[in-house]
Amino acid sequence: HYGGLAFYLAIAHMLVVKYSEANLAVEQLNLTLEDRLRAREAELRENYAAIGKMEKTTAVLEERGRIMRDLHDGLGAQLLSAIHKLRRDRSASLNVEQVLQDCLADMRLVIEVSEPDDANLASVIGSARYQLEQRLASAGLHLSWEIGDLPEELDLGPTRTLQLVRIMQEAVSNVLKHAQATVLRVKLDVDPEWLRLAIIDNGRGFDATQPRNGHGLNNIQRRAADIGGVATLESGPQGTQIEIKLAVSPRTEEQARQESVLAAGGS
Repeated sequence: HYGGLAFYLAIAHMLVVKYSEANLAVEQLNLTLEDRLRAREAELRENYAAIGKMEKTTAVLEERGRIMRDLHDGLGAQLLSAIHKLRRDRSASLNVEQVLQDCLADMRLVIEVSEPDDANLASVIGSARYQLEQRLASAGLHLSWEIGDLPEELDLGPTRTLQLVRIMQEAVSNVLKHAQATVLRVKLDVDPEWLRLAIIDNGRGFDATQPRNGHGLNNIQRRAADIGGVATLESGPQGTQIEIKLAVSPRTEEQARQESVLAAGGS
């Protein structure tokens, strides 16, 4: 009787030992798996960080590339235009000093936009205003600058900031070339979803339904579309208004793209 009891106790002891060993093995396996999991998570974090850094670097390079192309189109075009004019007619009236000043101002604008700490719309718009005032004053136009304080949190990024100023410059050039105006108004309004820039003159206007060759308006629409905005035009005997509407919140960007497609289709 006692021999059978001892046997069962031995079996029970063996089972307890095996159970304890199994539990220990499971715990060790769990610890090993947790270590591997932590290592894998750390590796994934490092990979995501590296990918994020690469994407940021790529975005910066693309941004610089766009700015350099803009510099070529702006500064380069001004210099080439002056050179061609002198080549065609050596006696042509050309204010070389003014051309160089305009090129220098354009280069400063691009440099300002390229600097991360300076690429805010308020400072860039302020710099552009100074240049525009000089151009308009020399042409006998009065500038009405209707731009108040802009939200500090407004961040369009270098490309959109530069293109917005380019649109304003091109619209002003159109007024100087074609409108025969005496007053030019520049308005900028910002709400939580949209930024609206309007350039309004009191010139002779034109038929907005007719082909717009020579007015540079198609280029303005293209620039607006490139930065996710839409350009609209109203013109009549009392003058012309060009308005740029640009989304400043993610949820309105898709709506802006749709409006841009519609505007391009109607032009």
